[in-house]
Amino acid sequence: MSISFGGQQIGPDKSFQEFIISCSHGTGIKNLTTSDVDQKPFRRNVDVWFFALCLAVRKGLKRQKVENSYNMIDGSILEGWQANAIALIAAKETGDFNVITDIRRILRIANELANAGMPEVKLIIEKPDMSPLWTISETCRELLKGNERA
Repeated sequence: MSISFGGQQIGPDKSFQEFIISCSHGTGIKNLTTSDVDQKPFRRNVDVWFFALCLAVRKGLKRQKVENSYNMIDGSILEGWQANAIALIAAKETGDFNVITDIRRILRIANELANAGMPEVKLIIEKPDMSPLWTISETCRELLKGNERA
């Protein structure tokens, strides 16, 4: 299975735009320090979005309609395993494996799941007792222990 989202926009809710930018570096930055990564743990904006999507799926959150989206980046950035995983998530969400033939619908579902997960990511990143990188690591560790939905 090979899915391509080229020509489609990844469109998170605009209300999260500043937050997404605040915790990612962008692809052009070289020579990041440990402190840079501790405070801004994601390399790309799309990585924040994908983490929110995965977190929503893992926690069993219900999709949240994106009311006011912005065009973050072209969907072609998602390739290989990420694109396939998103398509399979959409199939699970809809209960219809045929959804994998409708890339617009797949991305709408993915955007809605990311929208549901973004407040959770924000809570994780903004915890005052640890750096954002450590809180993400700790959250992932908890989520991966057994079948818990931390």
